[in-house]
Amino acid sequence: MAGAETKAQSTAEVIRLILADIRRMRDELAGEEELAQAKNTLVNSFVFIFDRPEKILNQRMRVEYYGLPADYLETFRARVRAVTAEEVREATRKILRPENLKFVVVGDAKKFDAPLDEFGPVTPLSLEESAR
Repeated sequence: MAGAETKAQSTAEVIRLILADIRRMRDELAGEEELAQAKNTLVNSFVFIFDRPEKILNQRMRVEYYGLPADYLETFRARVRAVTAEEVREATRKILRPENLKFVVVGDAKKFDAPLDEFGPVTPLSLEESAR
């Protein structure tokens, strides 16, 4: 999942940037600095999934539900640190399919910088319809 908040006048531009970033991740190796920053973000934010008892329980339940190794949570940070740029690219090639993306766009379509059908079929939905 990717997301962004922007003004209506740059909606299509932001979608194009997201698509370009996904394609770049599939086609190019992450740079050392980019990969290090991503790893540090994951490793350093990991502690916050354990800041309340119900979160700890939730994580333990996920490990059990998905059949992950018993030490999955204890070894998570070390495994993240060991990930290589080649592994990231391989994973993105398997998982990220720009041609299959679905977009949810909220805003005034009259103000968008380009028609969104550039990205595929559009199904407009009004606020009244979405409340049903």
